[in-house]
Amino acid sequence: MDIESRLQKIEAQVHQTRVLVWVVLALVLALGLGLLLVAVHLGLLRIRELVEYVEVILAVLVLIAIVCLLVFYVLVSVLSGLRQFRTSREADAQLQDRILREIVAERAKTRDQAPGP
Repeated sequence: MDIESRLQKIEAQVHQTRVLVWVVLALVLALGLGLLLVAVHLGLLRIRELVEYVEVILAVLVLIAIVCLLVFYVLVSVLSGLRQFRTSREADAQLQDRILREIVAERAKTRDQAPGP
């Protein structure tokens, strides 16, 4: 696999990861706001109290989103590292196999060209 195609593949993976991060962030925020609305409708939170504590609630939602994104980032990094490790091991094995075949072919040529006893 040439370098350009590998770079394009990595760029595509980075773009997909970025899009996925934004989708997860939007889902976490939507879930938090949805739970907040449910709590208001059930009477667990009063609107007046909600207005007073809106900063605390937003801070909690942001912290939850940050924790989720960090966990997601770590998982993606680990999976990406494992994939690259596996790919590099396969490429190394193929390279070693090719080198071994070349050495065997070279020795066979040398034996055929050497004068026999």
